[in-house]
Amino acid sequence: MKIRCKKSNLQRGLSVVSRIVSTRTTLPVLGNVLLRAQDGRLDMTSTDLEAAMNVEVSAKIEQDGSITVPLKTFMDFVLTVSDEEMAIDTSGADVLVKSSHYSVNIKGIDASEFPIIPKIENPKIFKMKSLALKKSLPKIIFAAALDETRPVLAGVYMKMSGNKLVLAATDSYRLAEQKLETQANIPESTVIVPSRTLAELERILPESDEAVEIKMGENQIEFATGSILFMTRLIEGAFPDYEQIMPKKFESEIEINKNEFGEALKVAGIFARESSNNIKIAVAADAITLKAASANLGQTEARVKAQVKGAGLEVAFNGKYILDAIANISGETVALGLSGKLSPGMLTSGSEKDYRYVIMPLRNE
Repeated sequence: MKIRCKKSNLQRGLSVVSRIVSTRTTLPVLGNVLLRAQDGRLDMTSTDLEAAMNVEVSAKIEQDGSITVPLKTFMDFVLTVSDEEMAIDTSGADVLVKSSHYSVNIKGIDASEFPIIPKIENPKIFKMKSLALKKSLPKIIFAAALDETRPVLAGVYMKMSGNKLVLAATDSYRLAEQKLETQANIPESTVIVPSRTLAELERILPESDEAVEIKMGENQIEFATGSILFMTRLIEGAFPDYEQIMPKKFESEIEINKNEFGEALKVAGIFARESSNNIKIAVAADAITLKAASANLGQTEARVKAQVKGAGLEVAFNGKYILDAIANISGETVALGLSGKLSPGMLTSGSEKDYRYVIMPLRNE
């Protein structure tokens, strides 16, 4: 393999594939990036066996070939030097990188040892705007479980039907759901995607209306945008039928300023740390009162004006879970629907009708 490439192009490609490289593995090749020069282009590929990232980099190909090179070593060199162009040549497993002022020889591993990235057979394909997906993923991912005791809860549920895409995640204590429109019309399909890999996808998606092509397979899903292709394995299993817990009607409906509500929750949270962030919300005619107490620290009570419909009641929630939702809800106000002291509550945005967040109550003793 023999190529010439600008530093800026190498840097961009390496910054993308570095998100998937495995650093803790018994297989050294998983710490490497695959460089493949063919058909007049340079492809960089990385994988941790669960997900794979490929990016096409603009380069002058003088001789086709492929090699894997330790990503950290290669990336550290590219980022450190100031020379604008680099020549990359291979001799066996040795990778010689030259620039105007530097010459380094990096020990690589033969490309034949790099895992084969399987292609999706008979995929269901649809497209949607990159910006819409990029904005939606953070609103869902945070609600997924952090541990993998129940693997399906560590993933994001994706349901495609017609031109509608539903994203949902739950850790069994709270649930976030977002509905989106796509540029397709396909039969109903459902998959569960690891939340960790979707977090990486969100970071590389462009903030534009550029189309993202999504291919859904039986065991994998692929996202392609511009010069980047991202693939991940799917989680096997059945996602909870969460529609059963979605509140259908409310005893109290509260509309409240998001910032004022968030500030009151943060103050209450100071005194709720010893009680699993237990914060009581008492509903009155024109306001809500937030209460928290600690045997060691003291107690707090805050009154926040609100527009209230329905009966007054008191419900306890994990305040941190409400703050997580508020941080992901757009608009100046949030709507809180309550169905009873032992029933789930629902948070929505007045300006965003396709986002719902459900939170389970705590025992109010």
